[in-house]
Amino acid sequence: ATRRHVLVVDRSGSMYGDMTGLQSTLIKLLAVEELRRPDVLLSLVSYSSTGDVTEHFRDVRADGIGLREIDEINRLCPTGLTCMSGGLRAALGILNTSPLGTEAVVTLHSDGYANDASPMSERRAILDTILPALASVPGVTVNTIAYRSSSDFNFLAQIANAGRGVCIQ
Repeated sequence: ATRRHVLVVDRSGSMYGDMTGLQSTLIKLLAVEELRRPDVLLSLVSYSSTGDVTEHFRDVRADGIGLREIDEINRLCPTGLTCMSGGLRAALGILNTSPLGTEAVVTLHSDGYANDASPMSERRAILDTILPALASVPGVTVNTIAYRSSSDFNFLAQIANAGRGVCIQ
């Protein structure tokens, strides 16, 4: 059975000090043996301010990850505010094209402060709309990675818990 892994990456301005570490983590993740299989399809989405979402690559066979995908990771550049909902909506769009029975993982990488358009509107959009939509896609797990000790760990953990996943720092 095919499995999908959608990496959703925060490239807001607050990630400036963490961007090199994030890029390194992603490149290492793509080299993990369990992922380098032909039945795993990888996608990378990055987000910043409202409306600033980039799909870097979609459904690349994990055993076919190459220089193009590594270059996309290395080109990630921090800018703007943090609209997590935009990145999660893009992941949902990718998953909605999955055939029934496809297992999927969404991993949200962030420093954890969703603030664009506002912290409250981001919380509402994610908790009330996007996470229920993700949960309705069969076989989906949502994990989160907090990049700092000062991250909004409670919110990232809430996202992971609602997505039947885990949050790590």
